[in-house]
Amino acid sequence: MKSEKKDFWSSYLDDYDLIVQNSPSYNRMMSDIIEIIGEFRGDILKRRASRLLDAGTGTGNFLDRFKSLFPYVEVWGIDNQAEIISYLEKKFFGRRVHLQNIDLDSSTPFKKNYFSIVVCLSVIWDVQSPEMLLREFNRILKRKEGLLILTYPRKGSNRLKIFFSDLRHGLLNKMIRNPRIISSFLVNIKRRYFSLRLRYFFQNDIRCLLEKTNFHIIDCRLTYSDQFELIIARAE
Repeated sequence: MKSEKKDFWSSYLDDYDLIVQNSPSYNRMMSDIIEIIGEFRGDILKRRASRLLDAGTGTGNFLDRFKSLFPYVEVWGIDNQAEIISYLEKKFFGRRVHLQNIDLDSSTPFKKNYFSIVVCLSVIWDVQSPEMLLREFNRILKRKEGLLILTYPRKGSNRLKIFFSDLRHGLLNKMIRNPRIISSFLVNIKRRYFSLRLRYFFQNDIRCLLEKTNFHIIDCRLTYSDQFELIIARAE
């Protein structure tokens, strides 16, 4: 399984990066998350000692946007795949972004109460034990103030609806101007929409997991063309 993922990402990173950079739905989701951080913990963004972790950072597009807006916050990106971290080391060369290859199915090396914010976008469906991952997030988040932002595909969602929504909201014009986006999306549809097996969650499933792992849910919203759930929770 892990070797399959390694082969998948080593041949797919450039295409995936181009896709998310040009996806109106994905970029709206990232903007929403930054607004949420400002809404619930805007004070964190003013502290030089604040730390943010992007767990399962992928091609680092959230990290890129967040660091550009809040250069004084210490940001970390971790991912299971060494190929992804190597890709990001080139992407973030010369910038103060901490990157580490860490298996999200095991404990992390971070100290207790280390992070002010943990962002985990479309990752929880792909780990062996979501409960273990949430317990680890709770351990490394600051007590009573640490913020967890979690997204995942909701039960009954259809990823093709994201693609068609993107077409309606500007992707088609981008494809006309840059044909390479078309080939990248075709690769994405073949590799992810039809071959990738997602673990879907009912909102109540995640609520129970969060409560069990000592999180207090602050808010729940739909995001990513209403095909994903977005949950904001605080570490207790």
